[in-house]
Amino acid sequence: TINSIKDDLARKEYAYSILIDTDNYPLNSKKIEEAVRKINSVLKKDKKNIKALYYSGILNIHTNNFQGAFNKFEEIKKINKKRPEPYNGLGLVNAKFANDKKLDHETRSMFYKKAIQNYLSAIKISKKNKPNETADQNLSIYLHNTGNAYLNIKETDIARDYFKQAIQIDSRNLYAKIGIANTYYIEDKYKDALINYNELLKQY
Repeated sequence: TINSIKDDLARKEYAYSILIDTDNYPLNSKKIEEAVRKINSVLKKDKKNIKALYYSGILNIHTNNFQGAFNKFEEIKKINKKRPEPYNGLGLVNAKFANDKKLDHETRSMFYKKAIQNYLSAIKISKKNKPNETADQNLSIYLHNTGNAYLNIKETDIARDYFKQAIQIDSRNLYAKIGIANTYYIEDKYKDALINYNELLKQY
């Protein structure tokens, strides 16, 4: 029955929340402090170090300093507009703004659409770069981030297409695979969602 499928889905989603928390680098306060020290030491020697600036922005996102993150990503754009990382970072910042439940639906959608614009810029630039394993993994991330933004504004068909593109480039992209399952769940296609969740649990 539909209710039993929903119950099974709830168990699968709980299992995945544990799986993601353990596999995704969990940043506790000590790890954040250590990372900040290392990044700051790099930036003292090289203020225009793009990788250090980017990771500094990501750490700002983790500590909910979204304006600080925004400033770091904009700084990278001034140094080199042909790098995809700052556009992905700006997309993440806008997606975080959109997550604010206090905002009305229209405003949240606006932020998700801004995030999509930034992710698409990252994708466009990334595709022009010379391909290698790291670049492909990053492109896969930009694609699944785009999928997530579309998912949040309920554009499930478009979201699923981006998730599939992400997997084509990097078959190990767990988040894109979860994203596909989530598109079916949002569409109330519970059997399809359950098939995808079960397949993922077998793989991971």
